[in-house]
Amino acid sequence: MYKTILVAADLAKPAEARKLLEQAQKLCAPEGTIRLLHLLRGHVTAAQRASAMAGLLSLSDETDPRVMPILREGAVAPQINALAKADKADLVMLDSRLPGVTEFFMETTATKLTRHSSISVLVARNAHSERTAQHV
Repeated sequence: MYKTILVAADLAKPAEARKLLEQAQKLCAPEGTIRLLHLLRGHVTAAQRASAMAGLLSLSDETDPRVMPILREGAVAPQINALAKADKADLVMLDSRLPGVTEFFMETTATKLTRHSSISVLVARNAHSERTAQHV
């Protein structure tokens, strides 16, 4: 069991984010913490921040005191690495997506994290991606 898990949630995919959080709850020690993170990129308004925080709060399990929602702004991989280091996380979890043309030219967030993180990174492949992969 892990003591501190950082879950990078994509609020644009709430079903996948919820599944990822449920997996984290199973892997987290009873006395551990789950940091549920969503990152905003680009110019962010106060309304966008408020909407994102509302999304995080609705996603987080209010009955599980281990879940702590966090909202940050900036580049995804560096922010995740910085927060994981600051919180002394022993696991980072994020959802993956099928590689497309752009991934052949640019590293994905999952690739950057697995290559450059000093802690364990769990990249979950969601069910939608698996179905899509079977039809390609």
